[in-house]
Amino acid sequence: MNAIIKELVFQSRRANKAYELYKIEKYYHQALRIYYANRKIYKLLVENAKLWNDSVAKEVIEFIFHLEDWFIQFHLLAKELKPGLEDVFVFAKLEHSFSYPKGIIDKLKKLE
Repeated sequence: MNAIIKELVFQSRRANKAYELYKIEKYYHQALRIYYANRKIYKLLVENAKLWNDSVAKEVIEFIFHLEDWFIQFHLLAKELKPGLEDVFVFAKLEHSFSYPKGIIDKLKKLE
């Protein structure tokens, strides 16, 4: 479990750093960095579902739904725009999608 949490923490830091850079430029290659980190996070959350106890399971599921909504939007917009790496790439959160569950990584760290 310890290694899984450490990987989640690392990938979360990576995604957050990528997002900070994306907010400055909003280019497709910046969004791709977020995408790749989020895919790693998603895979870790889903593949280790049996580890998430009742204290975090609801938020983990909401995080998974948030990522799935984000991936759907990302793919549809990329397919529509066919952006180059330095093209602007921006989309708004779906009206009824799940928000990022703030503090989820800190809660998962407490499971160690």
